[in-house]
Amino acid sequence: MPFDVYLDDEGRIRKIRHRFSFVNGGSEGTVAVASTTLLYDFGAPVAVRLPDEDDIYAGKIAEEAGVEN
Repeated sequence: MPFDVYLDDEGRIRKIRHRFSFVNGGSEGTVAVASTTLLYDFGAPVAVRLPDEDDIYAGKIAEEAGVEN
């Protein structure tokens, strides 16, 4: 997957940009995706809360509509 990475003066990643496309089996043609992530506030304190176990999906994604896992 091609991507661009932008670093700050201290060599930290500040921005990541991804661009890719894929074939959607449910329709003709390709789907283009572009995503940009900005990273900032390095060193700031954070509070992290893990999701409840019932909110975590760790199974397979069906390849076709109507296929059960």
